[in-house]
Amino acid sequence: MTRLPMTGSAEAIAQQKAQKLLQIYGSGRKTFSTAKLVKGHLHVRSPNLEGVILRNAYLADIGLMGSNLAQAVLDGSNLGRADLSETNLMQASFIQANLSKANLNRANLREACLQGADLTDASLKGADLSYANLEGAILDIEMLSTANLYQAILPDGSVHP
Repeated sequence: MTRLPMTGSAEAIAQQKAQKLLQIYGSGRKTFSTAKLVKGHLHVRSPNLEGVILRNAYLADIGLMGSNLAQAVLDGSNLGRADLSETNLMQASFIQANLSKANLNRANLREACLQGADLTDASLKGADLSYANLEGAILDIEMLSTANLYQAILPDGSVHP
């Protein structure tokens, strides 16, 4: 498959990436991070989807571990059972998104907006949620026991110290 260069403004490139992701996902591919062993060294390749806008997208079971989704907009999207472990989600928006049973272990969710998001049975071990907005999010507060919550807005609207 020949790769065509993406052109235009940063926003236009982000949208081209979003459309490509949706096209490939729609064809049945669920995992977008790859790993291979080269001369005894493990090389992991994960997509850079910084700034993509994927509102109301159906991306259940997607594997984007280790990817860059900083400043992505995924409001209203279904990311149930997604693997977003070790993913950069800094300043990403997940307003009213379904992240139930998602793997967000060690994810960078610093300054992310998760207002009203469904995080039922999601895993957030070691995640950085500092300055994140979790107001109205559906989750078991116990699952945040190993997450960094510095100055995060909690589901009840209070600010974590």
